[in-house]
Amino acid sequence: MNVNSKRRAGPVRSTTTSRPFTNKQAMSPKGTFRSMSRPDLYPSVNTAIFSASAGSSLEMVQQMNKVLQRIHDSKEYAAQVMDAAQRGNEKEVIRLLKSVQISADISVKFTPDGLHMRFSSGPAENYCCNTEVTLRWNKRNE
Repeated sequence: MNVNSKRRAGPVRSTTTSRPFTNKQAMSPKGTFRSMSRPDLYPSVNTAIFSASAGSSLEMVQQMNKVLQRIHDSKEYAAQVMDAAQRGNEKEVIRLLKSVQISADISVKFTPDGLHMRFSSGPAENYCCNTEVTLRWNKRNE
């Protein structure tokens, strides 16, 4: 018989309490549990910046939605963006995208297959997040 097969299944119980330990918990001196997967060398959790970043991302998604809606609804606008991108005219592509009345910083990359847009929260000192989307105008050759 294998030595490991003699072990009992189930949680290991503390010798001082009847509560089971999990693999990611350890008993602290006061009898409370602390996470072993997050050692004390990390700072305490403060969600303020994280939540603000989520809020800024939501605003960028709304702005991105305005651009995508305009491309979807207006064949003329879509053709202008696509033509400028295919000609490699980055400034014109950004001008056209900004004409939808958005405040996010936009950077673009284009390939023969499509357009990649990155919406950023602002200048480097206030940067918190970005949202990206890639639109295709050609099928991939597979």
